[in-house]
Amino acid sequence: MAMDMESLYAKLRGIITDEAVYQAAVDAINEEVEREKERRHAKQADGIARALENKVHFGRRSTPKPANYPRILKLYQNHDLNMQQAADVLGVSRSVFYRWVCADREKND
Repeated sequence: MAMDMESLYAKLRGIITDEAVYQAAVDAINEEVEREKERRHAKQADGIARALENKVHFGRRSTPKPANYPRILKLYQNHDLNMQQAADVLGVSRSVFYRWVCADREKND
């Protein structure tokens, strides 16, 4: 909602003097806010499900491995290169290279 709930309640307090009527109005507003939240959540879930059916990719795409990755990986595994050197040769960050190494290790286990 565009209006801050506390300021809305304050305005209602100025308009409605009977406590029972004021509380009923606040309860009705809160119920409508909750229903709207549920509608929005359902609509979002439906949109995500349709996107997944259409094979939409969420998030950032992974960095593709260069063609020389297997050769550099062997040099790294043989301790001819350290992690930073291997990443530098491949033109990626150390964390990306580390992620690739871990993924390959999991794939081979």
